Amino acid sequence: MIMNQRNIRTHSGLIFICLWLTVIMFIVSPCYARDVYTLRNIGYSDGLSNSAVMSCYRDNYGCMWMGTYDGLNCYDGQTMRVYRTEGESAGHLSNNMVFDVDAAENDALWITTNAGINLFSIKADAVVNVYDQFSDDAYVLSNRKGNTWVVDGGDLFYFNHFRQIFLKVDCHDRSFKKELSFVDEKGYLWLFSPGTGGIYRCLVDDFTKEDPQITSMRINLHQKRIIYTFHQNGQLFFIDEDQDLFLFDTIRSSKVYIRHMGDLMKRFGRIIGIVSLDHDVVVAFVDCGLVRLSAEKRYEAEEIDRTLRIFKIYKDPYQDIVWLGTDGRGMMIYARSSVLASHLIFEGEMGSIIRQARSIGTDSHDNLWVGTKGDGLIRVTGYHGQPLDDIRPDQVTVYQPNKKLPVKAYAHEPGGWSVFSIQSSRFHDGMWIGSSRPVGLGFVDRVRDIIVPIEGDTRFLGNVHGIYEANDSTLWIASSGNGVSRVTLERRGHGIFTREVKNFAFQKDSVDIHDFYAMKMESDSVMWLGSRGMGLVRFNIRTSDYKVYLIDNQRFSSVNDILSLHFK
Repeated sequence: MIMNQRNIRTHSGLIFICLWLTVIMFIVSPCYARDVYTLRNIGYSDGLSNSAVMSCYRDNYGCMWMGTYDGLNCYDGQTMRVYRTEGESAGHLSNNMVFDVDAAENDALWITTNAGINLFSIKADAVVNVYDQFSDDAYVLSNRKGNTWVVDGGDLFYFNHFRQIFLKVDCHDRSFKKELSFVDEKGYLWLFSPGTGGIYRCLVDDFTKEDPQITSMRINLHQKRIIYTFHQNGQLFFIDEDQDLFLFDTIRSSKVYIRHMGDLMKRFGRIIGIVSLDHDVVVAFVDCGLVRLSAEKRYEAEEIDRTLRIFKIYKDPYQDIVWLGTDGRGMMIYARSSVLASHLIFEGEMGSIIRQARSIGTDSHDNLWVGTKGDGLIRVTGYHGQPLDDIRPDQVTVYQPNKKLPVKAYAHEPGGWSVFSIQSSRFHDGMWIGSSRPVGLGFVDRVRDIIVPIEGDTRFLGNVHGIYEANDSTLWIASSGNGVSRVTLERRGHGIFTREVKNFAFQKDSVDIHDFYAMKMESDSVMWLGSRGMGLVRFNIRTSDYKVYLIDNQRFSSVNDILSLHFK
């Protein structure tokens, strides 16, 4: 779903040699063919300030911004922040009724209220300017680059980035319908004449110039008059005067006929938006809810929910999710069930588990394992195919050093025991776990159903965050505070002992690197390590050669806190 905003701002844009840093987990259905679309709600219980959501926009950090009848909301998938007006205080919204949210330049947002257009800086977390010279029904139109236009009655303006003001454009007395207008990816404003059917594009050669060149040209898109348009992410859905629906790709200039819409418009009323989802088309009607046009059935209409009154439909630019701003039901999410993550919250009789999850794993016996920061290792039996909300207390067991308890008998203790890494064994019947002391490195013996701490020389085996099982007797581990170690093990009765532990040292500009929070094998010889404050380390475990990569060469900056690694 949606990422935590603070973490994403810290690590945004970090892509290095096919390694993507991720801070979310995906729960994917094992049988996609049986997957179904579903609707989910974000409302008052999630912190939404008002149930009437008139607008929404997803920023470059993965956060969803929602304009409501009572304030602006920012949702990062976990928490909701609400912004409201504070009288005439600087930095606050000019009014709490937020009609629209659009992209502005430099990671900012245009927030349209009934008391002016607000320029909101995401970095400053505040309104930095208010433009109140427009009428109440002015339209702000922009693309994700922040190329911005305003249509106000019969007048047209563009936002000059150099001067930070809106400048009027000579329209040559052309009439156009503002509801049909949009800005494409190049910053061109498309204008549609309601009478003649003419289509024009207004061009600004450079929005950052003090005095850019502005031109307009007529284009040939369709032979018949267009009565409806909806544009997003390079896709333009339009309906012509014969009530036929087309999809036009503004990037490739290709047009595809979808179907006749007259019967649906007569049945469901006014359309507020049309988006694509997978290969299907989703149509939102103002008063009669949502309809999907199924590509597999030659775009036959299937009702989704006729009870919704919809203000806004928005296709997520990064995921196959449709966001719906509704009148009275908050924000709705429409997507396949596999795209939406479920979460397991321990409450009620399981409420003694209060610490955050730090690792997760599954085994071949339908068990879900969760390592926590302070509440030990948790096993949920028989979870496969069962909704996580239906987990019962009798399915949950809490493992601690030298003991295990049913969740009903568990009581949280101060400090506690943390489990940072869970790795199923390829050679033994169980799982390796990395944790804080007193275990450090351990093995979950499935047959005896206990945690077996590794014994012997364990000087470098505390706070283990990464485990790689090279063979049946050799582990590589990455730890916070003790760097990377190769551990050779041997069994003595029911115990597991270290036979040899070799620790490896890493440096960058004479600075030691020993706090590792992530490990990922690229091959059987190349290991990638994510450190705290010192970036990435590429380590050849056969030759012991390594190289350190800093992001922007800023040592100890937050951008070099690499907490997770994933190959794309």
